[in-house]
Amino acid sequence: MEAKLLSATSAQLRSIKLTRIEEIITFVWQNMLLRKLAYFDLQVLKSKLTVKIGILFMKQSFLEKRIDGAKMIDQVCKRAVNEIGSSAGSTTTTTKSSSTNLL
Repeated sequence: MEAKLLSATSAQLRSIKLTRIEEIITFVWQNMLLRKLAYFDLQVLKSKLTVKIGILFMKQSFLEKRIDGAKMIDQVCKRAVNEIGSSAGSTTTTTKSSSTNLL
């Protein structure tokens, strides 16, 4: 399904709504769950697919599709920033508590 979507023509992409694309990405992601990969690896694969589709949409001549592509890429970026922020916060907290125990 992923390859079919990535090789779609402009005419085919024109009729696809963003919500349908998100459903397809979710479906592909759920199938990846069956591979029993680590959660982080699954998130990376899902993000890569989303960015690939976003870039494909950005290359379209239709403004609506280009906007949809930008939104998809923006979502991946926001998720990455949130993930980095949450993991950095937990590292800082761990470091603080470790140094407190030494005193």
